[in-house]
Amino acid sequence: MGRRAGGFTLIELLVVITIIGILVGLLMPGVQAAREAARRTSCLNNVKQLSQACLQHVSRSGFFPTGGWGSLWVGLADQGTGKNQPGGWIYNILPFVGEDPLHDMDKGQSTSSNGPALSAQRLQTALPVVYCPTRRRAQLYPYSKTPYQTSAVTQVCKNDYAINGGSAPPPPCGGGPSTIAGAATFTWPVDITTVNGLSCQRSEIGEGAVTDGLSNTYLVGEKYLDPDYYSTGTDLGDDENAFSGDDVNLIRWGHYDADPTKNILPSQDRAGRTGPTWTGPGWTDPHEPASFGSAHAAGWSVSFCDGSAKLLSFNIDPQTHNNLACRNDHQVIDPIQIR
Repeated sequence: MGRRAGGFTLIELLVVITIIGILVGLLMPGVQAAREAARRTSCLNNVKQLSQACLQHVSRSGFFPTGGWGSLWVGLADQGTGKNQPGGWIYNILPFVGEDPLHDMDKGQSTSSNGPALSAQRLQTALPVVYCPTRRRAQLYPYSKTPYQTSAVTQVCKNDYAINGGSAPPPPCGGGPSTIAGAATFTWPVDITTVNGLSCQRSEIGEGAVTDGLSNTYLVGEKYLDPDYYSTGTDLGDDENAFSGDDVNLIRWGHYDADPTKNILPSQDRAGRTGPTWTGPGWTDPHEPASFGSAHAAGWSVSFCDGSAKLLSFNIDPQTHNNLACRNDHQVIDPIQIR
């Protein structure tokens, strides 16, 4: 009798391929979930590192990093750390995240002919710690503005994290004075006495002003963005650079209002979301969302003024969210709401 040739028949091969396909289909969701969990952990670590840097800034200077002058300014090494520093909070904490050379890139030359080019070089340095790995890669993204004291660039470092601006509706901060000398007589649009967050235009807010307790006040958290514009640099909450001054790009709020159209609540990134509608000088209705949020499905990462960091639900109680954004409302916080 003849012997059967070795190997698989075509039908057997197709069955094996089908089984492998089913197994891969079953395994992929688990692999993707594990990868997202790792990215989420990395993001939470970024938030914690940024908050620790802010607290080191407090220890050295006596106040939380200032918000800077406005969206048309960037950090200048020769302008100190307080209200005379036009750069925002991320620029001011660079020495505390191991980026002293980046912070001092224009030191001694910020007002010289070489200053603008050195400042532009800083803007074109991608800083991994300010990017959420779930949202986008740590690289440069399109930019269409030319800040004061800086050479024109078309690609800049962006940021996925924002400092807490408080529970009041965000004030229109504008671009700031057109020159350093002009700051002395400039009419600043932000009334610092009405701000109950940690950073704003020309702020110098110390730990003593956090009367609600360091563990009950937001410090740094993930910010909301429209996923359609992650890579374009055209979202109104993402059209500046990471080292610019006071702007919704770098500062977010947690406002709760009886009028639901004026709430500023955390949200998972989604296309087409409209923000609160305010009327008054400097505002366009409807305003771009000025809220915290994230690209994660499980929630958004935020740190507190005691240095701790947590992943909170998008469904956090609105009043609790408002109270955690305010540093001095003396409201009792239910610990269950922030677990």
